[in-house]
Amino acid sequence: MRCLALATEAKKRKLGVLFFARSLDETLKEKIEVAGVQLIELIGSQSSSDQVYKHSAWLSVSELEDAAESLACIKSFSEAEGAPVAIVVDHYALGQPWHERLRSVAPVVAIDELGDRPLAPDWLVDQTEGKTSNDYAGLVADHTHLLLGGKFALLRPEFAEQVKFTGSTRLPISTPLQVLVTMGGVDADNASSAVISALQIASSRIPLEATLVIGGANPNRDELAARAAACDFSLAVKVDVENMAELMATHDLAIGAAGTTTWECCAMGMPSLNLILAENQQPVCKWLAATGASINLGWAKDLDPQLMADAIVSMSCDPERYAAMVQAAFAVTDGYGCKRLLDAALEKSATD
Repeated sequence: MRCLALATEAKKRKLGVLFFARSLDETLKEKIEVAGVQLIELIGSQSSSDQVYKHSAWLSVSELEDAAESLACIKSFSEAEGAPVAIVVDHYALGQPWHERLRSVAPVVAIDELGDRPLAPDWLVDQTEGKTSNDYAGLVADHTHLLLGGKFALLRPEFAEQVKFTGSTRLPISTPLQVLVTMGGVDADNASSAVISALQIASSRIPLEATLVIGGANPNRDELAARAAACDFSLAVKVDVENMAELMATHDLAIGAAGTTTWECCAMGMPSLNLILAENQQPVCKWLAATGASINLGWAKDLDPQLMADAIVSMSCDPERYAAMVQAAFAVTDGYGCKRLLDAALEKSATD
């Protein structure tokens, strides 16, 4: 999704965009198509995953095969369209060998937040607030420029536009409390159900209303809809929404996975309760909580609904704490990360 946000900004600048991916589900393919971006599906299968990096198994082929196939596709398009001005990669199973090979075609921009393997792009983007160059000491090449912190969060343009409309302010907590729940597009482990249980407990102590946003690929849609209908409080279920910024502007508190949504919340000045769904979300959840913009409730699989309910009630009853979290969130990012990244990458391309 952050690559798609960057692609959207690139298209606004009248740049052509090619999107390379493996094994995308139909929902993601549709999002790319709706954005007007051409998708190239890589299908090479001459090798198996490497065992070099912590997340090597996330790639269905070896790193070098992926690099070779990507290069071949890019060179094929370059013959007709011209060489690319930049190549952006967002994958935890790709590192220095991939970057070095693709740099033979164009400057490489790598998106990362793990810092768990050697990297050699021209630009490294880590949107995690609080990161410094020390976090990548010994891991990046001498030619790598680091773009660190929330100001480089890669968000869709709708968030910056919404902030233009609402300003960097947020109204005090409303009554009933308005809660927005979004656990990602798939939520295979059904963390949303545990959150509903927490909301049910909280609703017995404070008045609240909630909106649950789920992806079209969520395998538990029917169960969640049934649970929502049986709740003692108002719980609306929305699928594949296109107005997330607007929803964030009209809700008080977000509950979600520590992924892209956390940065979207910050752009909107929206306090959040974060859950970890995957290992790569741990550093994001930790850093964001350290800013004061969110509360880290740990792994979703270990969630105690009572603990979450207590956190919801505590925040709703403490307007000063809520106001401090709002200001901390606004301080993390303003929604212009895609613009800043392209400004930096295209400036380098123009001087090469």
